Order: sequence, then structure tokens, then C-alpha cells
Amino acid sequence: MITYINFVFTVFIIICGLDSSQQFRLKFTKVECDTPNKSEVIFETCKVKAVSRNLQYISLNVTFRELPLYDINGTVAFFKRANGYKPFLYSFELNCETVKRLNPVTKLVWQWFQDNSNIGRLCPFETNFLIPRLENVYLEKSMLQLPVPGGDYACFTTWLLNNKTQLSVKVYGTIS
Repeated sequence: MITYINFVFTVFIIICGLDSSQQFRLKFTKVECDTPNKSEVIFETCKVKAVSRNLQYISLNVTFRELPLYDINGTVAFFKRANGYKPFLYSFELNCETVKRLNPVTKLVWQWFQDNSNIGRLCPFETNFLIPRLENVYLEKSMLQLPVPGGDYACFTTWLLNNKTQLSVKVYGTIS
């Protein structure tokens, strides 16, 4: 009886397309960086670099004129393309207080920042922001935990410093 149940479960998994051999591919397509106040925030580097067909990385270097920064609020929102970009599942804020008590999704995104940038903590922020190389392969491994179907996606981030919008970063990619 148990082998029959195992067989039926295995067939069900294969029919649904959830077998373990299925690959999750993320391809960065574009990154846009903007600041309304170019005298206080400077983007030294903001680019997607394609190393090979399966490997791309994002490089970001932001210089702040005034350091340290104490009042930092960030909004991170994910969008899926369907006749324009529409909100998709996750949207949250990061600030000095929310970083102390993270839910599983925000913890995952915060871990991306910590593993791939020079952020040790959010407050006070005492250095310029640098992501030397955020590879799509790294995100592919960690995003396996999230329920994300294939398609075109965007991650829009807006950062407020001292309650003024100072910078926004938009990352576009395709999941297949």
C-alpha cells in the first residue's frame, strides 16, 4: 500500500512539473538608478554586466555627500509584467526598526543585501553603498524558496534619507 501511495505521489509531482530536475533561471535584463538630488547622492556605477549566457551580475556604487546617515527608510516592491508592471506578492519597508524583526521574505532580501554589499547594519549608515557583484546565480539559489512562476519581473526600491526621497533603483529580469 505504501509503495502504491509513493508511486501515485511521484506521478502527481511529475505531471505537475514539480520534479527536482526542473531548473530555475533568472536573467537580469536592466537596472535603472535615479536620484532627484544629484548634489547629495551620486551613482558612480549602476550596470548589469553579462559575463555569459547564464551569468549576469549587477554592480552598484553609490556615494553620499553627508555621512553618517541616521534616518533611513527603504521600500522594496516586486512587480510582474502583465500589460505593464503590476504589484506581485511582496512589498515591504526596511528601516532601522523593521530590520530588527524580519519576516521570512524580508529576512531573505535583507540577507541578499548583507551577503553582496558592504552593509553590516542599516543604522547608522557610515559608508558609501557598494554592491560590487550581485550574481544572478546567487539569487537563483535563494529564490527557490519563493513561489515565483516564470515571466518578466521588476524589483523597485526607493530610499528616503531624512524623510526625503534620495534615490531609487529598479532592477528588471526574466525568470524561466
